[in-house]
Amino acid sequence: MESNKLINTVKVDYPFSSPLIYIQIDGYSKLNDLLIKESYEWKKLEEGNNKSNKGNGWQSPETLMQKNTPGFKTFTDIIPSAAALAVSKINPDLQITNFTYKANAWVNINQKGGYNAVHHHGEFHLSGVYYVKNTSDDKDSGKIEFINSRNDYYIHKQIGGDAFATSIKVTPKQGFMIIFPSSLLHLVHPNNTHEDRISIAWNIKFEKKK
Repeated sequence: MESNKLINTVKVDYPFSSPLIYIQIDGYSKLNDLLIKESYEWKKLEEGNNKSNKGNGWQSPETLMQKNTPGFKTFTDIIPSAAALAVSKINPDLQITNFTYKANAWVNINQKGGYNAVHHHGEFHLSGVYYVKNTSDDKDSGKIEFINSRNDYYIHKQIGGDAFATSIKVTPKQGFMIIFPSSLLHLVHPNNTHEDRISIAWNIKFEKKK
């Protein structure tokens, strides 16, 4: 009897993984028009933060959750639902209704040459980035790269696959949101075009209800 007829795959598990959850926002075009307008208006009023943003990049204060303009308010109302959906994919047994949360959010505007250095948001549970406006003529421009912080990936490089990759690069798409563990190291590649790249990033931390 052939050996491959003696075995059956029961399941494949991924312990200690770093899940990436991709979410499509319906009707994003109209929402993004509002977000672009409100982001530029905010940029005129605030000098911005100097954190991971480098080169020709502007990062707003982390107070987006307090904004009540139509676009920002619509977006911040989406964040808890998106985070709850991500949690349900990561741990279907968790009763998310038993938790409350704290969250913050901010706008990133990267002009030509703007990028974000390697960083993490490890004091939170989940982080997300939503793509409002992307560069259109350079597919490598403004990619987000997630870095494997485990120290054993070089042992498994012969096997390959995303589970053992040194890093994973994702090309942003307008209307998409990527949610990931806040402790996951990541960076944003430079904007090589003359078009502004606009994204909104957020963090969320869950707390058990008393």
